[in-house]
Amino acid sequence: MFKPVNATLDALAKKLPERIAYLESILNEKTIVYLDYLDYANVRGWSKRLGWQMDLKKLKDFFDSFWRG
Repeated sequence: MFKPVNATLDALAKKLPERIAYLESILNEKTIVYLDYLDYANVRGWSKRLGWQMDLKKLKDFFDSFWRG
């Protein structure tokens, strides 16, 4: 179950409920997300090329919102 940890994620969940439902369906078991510094270097490169901004704290908050404990 998606439980937003902040107001931004709550607004996102209300705006895109079908996407949250899809992610809930695939994150239905214990999931570990591990990103080492070499992976992050790649993420920074492609996000810069695409004009995206990547914030690790926000990404962690997003995945923490799916925690079922």
